[in-house]
Amino acid sequence: MHRTLLVFTTFLVMLSPPAVRADQAAFAAKVKADTALLGYWSFEGNYDDQSGHGNPAKAFGDTSLIKPCPGVKGGQGVEFDNKTAEGQYLAVKAPIGSIFDVPKLSVFVWAKVNSAAVLGHWDDVLDRSSLWYMNTQWQYRADGNLGLAYVARIYDPANPESGTNDSDQLQSSIAAQFLNGNEWHMYGFTYDGQVMLTYLDDKVSVRRIYAGGVGPTANTPTDAPHGQYDINWGAFTQLNTFMNGCVDDTAYFGRVLSPEEVKALYDAMMQ
Repeated sequence: MHRTLLVFTTFLVMLSPPAVRADQAAFAAKVKADTALLGYWSFEGNYDDQSGHGNPAKAFGDTSLIKPCPGVKGGQGVEFDNKTAEGQYLAVKAPIGSIFDVPKLSVFVWAKVNSAAVLGHWDDVLDRSSLWYMNTQWQYRADGNLGLAYVARIYDPANPESGTNDSDQLQSSIAAQFLNGNEWHMYGFTYDGQVMLTYLDDKVSVRRIYAGGVGPTANTPTDAPHGQYDINWGAFTQLNTFMNGCVDDTAYFGRVLSPEEVKALYDAMMQ
């Protein structure tokens, strides 16, 4: 599968859940109040889906290498150690026909990448296999040092292995948005069927017109290797590329949040 860019744009259950700080509580309250919420994973002592739809995540790989980490603003997140040995990630089953099959969506995840700075190395923060992903990649900055470029992509739903002739435009547009490693950010995107907005923290980082739709659709392959479209933290399983770092609160909505609503989500965590 090509890793060309298209559009601009498990941890063990704790014996006792940690206390949730006020900022995280404010974020959770805002997320849960949205009637279009399809999934919410706070990772406060478990992998449960807090949306009420009953889609918990499951740990894969060596679970001793999936551990709690300090959360964004207190509490806990999940840390993946894919340096010792690759293969650690979390996944939620999301086959074709699941609640996550929506033509318009908004997805946000808090993450902290702490991989070694190696040119070209990908850290897969969150994806739905072969349908879309949010990743970082180590690239050279203008000053000659390596930095993390944030990339969000939607695949052609009828041809998930496809590349794109838009990759050069995308590459030049993300190059100025380098991040440092080992720091928390809210990564996300919204898609309304016509426009994809990629968010970094509380701001739109890239706006891209794209009318190809998001899968699965009636034309999305159902045969192997594309018979499953799970939601994954920490691994792009079809290419066996894995993340080193932590993830925290993750929210999946079946509608497009406005820029003002996205900022309100960010502010609720950071207050």
